[in-house]
Amino acid sequence: MPINSKQKGNRGEREVVNILNRHLGTKMRRTPLSGAMSFKGDIIDISPDNPLYDFHIEIKNTKTLQIPKWLKQIDDDMPLGKTGLLIYKQKGTWRADITLNDFIGLLLQIKELGELSGGE
Repeated sequence: MPINSKQKGNRGEREVVNILNRHLGTKMRRTPLSGAMSFKGDIIDISPDNPLYDFHIEIKNTKTLQIPKWLKQIDDDMPLGKTGLLIYKQKGTWRADITLNDFIGLLLQIKELGELSGGE
């Protein structure tokens, strides 16, 4: 990978970390050595109280979309019990991709929380 691509990827990871931390009050950070250790994924937060703790997150900051390749990377690297989350930039906008089953699971959790708090 050319140095410029690596630098662009690192910038993208830092940008997403800053966005998530600012909006969610989390303490996400880039994974040490870009996932080369026991932690896989591009960004992590080791706090189980973090709403993103259960996600295996890959960040892609490139003009060329390679979604099937990126999803395979997530599937190959994802630890048991984690939900794969692909965050990538397209035309200047960050996008997030999860499976439909995972999306439905999140919606059901939100619905359940609303019902527990007295909402409908």
